[in-house]
Amino acid sequence: MKSILFAAILLSVAMSNAFAQGQVFFVNRVPGVYDGKVIFTGTTIGVPGPDYKAQLMLDSAGVFTPIGPLVPFRTGIAAG
Repeated sequence: MKSILFAAILLSVAMSNAFAQGQVFFVNRVPGVYDGKVIFTGTTIGVPGPDYKAQLMLDSAGVFTPIGPLVPFRTGIAAG
């Protein structure tokens, strides 16, 4: 009985560490893999420069909470 209890505790500790880790890669372009360009409505012009910003948001039952800082868009050929 003690060995089953010990195994259950050990397993729960191992699983809590496995699911507690996470990572988000917040980009809209990975060369050769993905290009999720942000454009102005009705055009093919990419949103330019630091006047425009994006931010990752967490939606918890309709309540949006910002995660991390505001990130400016790039300029030139990398715009969007």
